Amino acid sequence: MGLFKKDKNALPICYLKVDTEIGALKKGNTVKISLYDEYLQISQDFPKQDIKLNYSKISSVYYGKQEEVIEKDKSMIGRAVAGGLLFGGAGAIVGAMTGLGKKQTKTSTMVFVISYKSTEGNDDFLAFVDPFSTNMGALKVYSKLLEFTGQLSAPKAIEEQIEL
Repeated sequence: MGLFKKDKNALPICYLKVDTEIGALKKGNTVKISLYDEYLQISQDFPKQDIKLNYSKISSVYYGKQEEVIEKDKSMIGRAVAGGLLFGGAGAIVGAMTGLGKKQTKTSTMVFVISYKSTEGNDDFLAFVDPFSTNMGALKVYSKLLEFTGQLSAPKAIEEQIEL
C-alpha cells in the first residue's frame, strides 16, 4: 500500500473534543474515535486512555447543530465613551442610555452524542464537540455508527397506487 493510497477496508475515524468527562477524558481534550468490526474506540494520547464501547450497547447516535442563546449586559461605559467622542456631551448621555439592558447573541456548534447502556444497566451518554464544524470524518463515523447499530432504516417501498 502506497503512502497516499486509501485502504478500501479501513473503517472511518474522526477527531472530536470531549464535552462530557469520563475517566481520564476531560472536557476540552481532543480524542480520536475509531470504528472497528464489533466496537468503537475512543482514544486519547495524554494521559493515555482507550475506551471501547460495543455497538450492541449503543441506543442512539446524534450528530448535528446545537444552538445556544447567550445573554450579556450591554456596555454602558463603552457606549458613553463612543457617543462622547462622536457627538460630545449629548452623545455621551445618549450613548450611556442605549447601554442599559441586555443583548442576546446566538452561537451554534456541531455536537456528536452517543447514548448507550452502561454495564450497570443505566442509560448514559457521551458528548463531543466538533471543532471543525461539519468535518467529513465525523459525518462518515456517524453514518457508519447508524449502520452498525441498526438505526439506519432502509427506504420503504411505496405501497399506494398513484393515478395520473
